[in-house]
Amino acid sequence: MAASSSVLPPAYSGAKRYCYPPGRQHLSLESLMATFILTNNPTHWRWEDHGYAQAAIETAQGRKVSEEWSVYRKRGIAPGDRGFILRQHDERGIVASGTFVSNIYEAKHWDASGRLARFAALKLDRVLLPDARLPLEVLLVEIPDVAWRHIQGSGVQVSAAAEKQLERLWARH
Repeated sequence: MAASSSVLPPAYSGAKRYCYPPGRQHLSLESLMATFILTNNPTHWRWEDHGYAQAAIETAQGRKVSEEWSVYRKRGIAPGDRGFILRQHDERGIVASGTFVSNIYEAKHWDASGRLARFAALKLDRVLLPDARLPLEVLLVEIPDVAWRHIQGSGVQVSAAAEKQLERLWARH
């Protein structure tokens, strides 16, 4: 993954040194970025009813699409981190990628229940319709270190090794 100064997490300045978010005290700026798997189960929320096809068209034309995605985690996602959307239940596989532009925040739940849920905003750079997805079967073989069949919540962080494999596989797809 190429590091760009426009997508790196901001440093928090201290009196005499810079401090980065917890768990991100690494030597290279590239290693400050993390990768997360976001989930979409169309039996619970149909992205198809909320601009999915249009997002695929726009990203195919080179435009980025703003999206908010629910996450189960309370912290850990920062601007500049990568997100991949895993479609679950049917036509399973990776259908989108993007870069986070926010930290995690609370807002009204997508199910209209009135309760609060956690979200993170991202700019999607590639959205594929289900028939063009990176299939689960390929992910299981190529990146076996990720528990693809058992991701229970949106916002699971993958290891640095799996991140590199996923980025390469996605770029080739």
